[in-house]
Amino acid sequence: MFLFIYILVGLILGPSLLKIELPEVIFSIASLGFLFIAGLELNISRLQEDLKASVKIALGAFALPFVVGFAYAMSGLGRDAEGAVVIAVALAISALPVVVQILKDLKMYETRLGHTIIAAATICDITAWLIFSCLLPAGDRDRWFMSHLPVLFFFIGLVFAPWLSRKEKVLRGFMVSSKYFFAPIFFIGVGMKIHLQENFDLLQCLTILLLAVVAKMIGVYASARWVSIAKSEAKIIAMVLNARGAMEILFCAMALKLGLIDGHLFTSLTVMAVVSSLMAAPLVKLSKRRS
Repeated sequence: MFLFIYILVGLILGPSLLKIELPEVIFSIASLGFLFIAGLELNISRLQEDLKASVKIALGAFALPFVVGFAYAMSGLGRDAEGAVVIAVALAISALPVVVQILKDLKMYETRLGHTIIAAATICDITAWLIFSCLLPAGDRDRWFMSHLPVLFFFIGLVFAPWLSRKEKVLRGFMVSSKYFFAPIFFIGVGMKIHLQENFDLLQCLTILLLAVVAKMIGVYASARWVSIAKSEAKIIAMVLNARGAMEILFCAMALKLGLIDGHLFTSLTVMAVVSSLMAAPLVKLSKRRS
């Protein structure tokens, strides 16, 4: 919910209404800090728990949306291969912070199923950033370093996560800084980059949202059933991993900055990320109530 509010504030402040500009250096600092803390949240020690099932679920969660997104970008939007990969990854990624919050709200965070979901989301996110690093320009040394800096911060956080998980006060400090400084500035900045009058395409938004939700749900449900998870639990896993949230918006913001996507696509993908995140918890609660 806070993600939606921050983006809405950015929409009001930005070119859509008040036309205030956020200095790029401030947005870049917030992006780097947020990426570092996003890496911290992906504690790879959890991957050791039921690794085989998690990998298979992650495969379904990532592969089908990726293929669908790539095909749509190439045939429906006429993008080149590089742009199509960006759209494909945006559809395939999962939002671990949103996933964790949903599991905590549903008191599933410390369950076996919860650990499997977190591990699958972690694998999806790591895969997404590895692919993104391959899309970055390989020009002169300075440009190469600056373009890879965001991804580098993410993987530094990932490396430090197991160590910082034992330093509770330090870790809490990073999380507080993310909640009250990096995240608000980043998502307000995202909202300020959206120009609704020029870049909002309703048909494109609805198409991307429909493809993203259907592909993710089918991919996750099929892979969960493949590892003999019950139908009711497979549905819950699919609904939770459908949330893209912060991770996808962060990914798209980096792609926009590097010119890999345009404002129209950035707007459509951001809308998809917000809507898919907002729908996750209500769908899970409805499913649990019915079962």
